[in-house]
Order: sequence, then C-alpha cells, then structure tokens
Amino acid sequence: MKLQSIDVDVVADRLADLVEAGPTGRAADLGGPEVLPLGQMLTAAVLLFTAVWMAVSPATFHGTVAPFGELNDHLFRDVATFTLPLVIGLWIAADRRSWRVPVFIIVMIQNGTHALNHLVDLTATDPVWIGVGTFISLIATQALLAFMLVRTLRPESTRTGTGTAQLVGT
Repeated sequence: MKLQSIDVDVVADRLADLVEAGPTGRAADLGGPEVLPLGQMLTAAVLLFTAVWMAVSPATFHGTVAPFGELNDHLFRDVATFTLPLVIGLWIAADRRSWRVPVFIIVMIQNGTHALNHLVDLTATDPVWIGVGTFISLIATQALLAFMLVRTLRPESTRTGTGTAQLVGT
C-alpha cells in the first residue's frame, strides 16, 4: 500500500477546471506528485515513537516493554539515539528509491541482531510473556522489512496495482 500526498492548491485548481469544462464524464484520477510507501512510513513512525519513549521515559519503557534486569536510564537513552538514524534513513528512503535497498538492509541487520539478542534472553523478563511478546514483535517486524525489501527489488512494471486507471469509452 502506498500513500500519495497531494497539494490542496492542485486539487482546487483541478476542481475549478472541471467545473469550467462542464459535464464530461469521469475525470482522470488525480494524485501526487509523491508516492510514498505506507508500510515504510508506518515502520519509521513506530521506531520514532519507540525512540522518543525510551529517551523521555526510560522507566516506563523498562517496566512496560523491556524489564531486563535493573533499570539503566542512560542505556535506554543511548539505544534511542541509535534508533533515530534508522528512522531518518527510512524517511529519506521513502522519498528516494535508490536509498531503499541499503536502508532496508541496515535496518534489517539491526532488527535481526536485536531479535537474536531477545531470543538469547527470551525468559529473562519478569513477567516472561513480555520477553516472548517482544521477540515475536521483532520477528514480525523482520518479516515486514523483508517483504518491503523484496517489493523494492521488484521492477516497477511487475508490481500490481501501481498503474493509473484508464477509462475506456467515456
């Protein structure tokens, strides 16, 4: 799924042109100029939320998501600073297609090693279900990243649903 933003002035101009032209049947679709990958933007937003949460309130993050050992505020803020460049990379890559493959690979390496670390400490949380749930969420994130990487590697022409609708006989 993709997100296609559009300037309100472009929409207003187009509507005015359509009104002036009078009845002509269905008008051509309007969108763009940017088409942004929605999954990528949502992944970046979740990572940003997580980084901000770790930086602003390490104690609640520790108690809710990562109850591994004693709380270390400094360490949580450090991890937040490591996460922010991933967010920035994903946002830039959403707009710059040539960045997507290397950024996805970097984010997948980070997320994969993070998941491996959680697998090693799977039962070290209190309660244990938080550790298991976090590991599962990291694996799901890895699968989503892999899916987005594969879609990025496919040529535009082989993707379904990316073309503009054509009206015949109107």
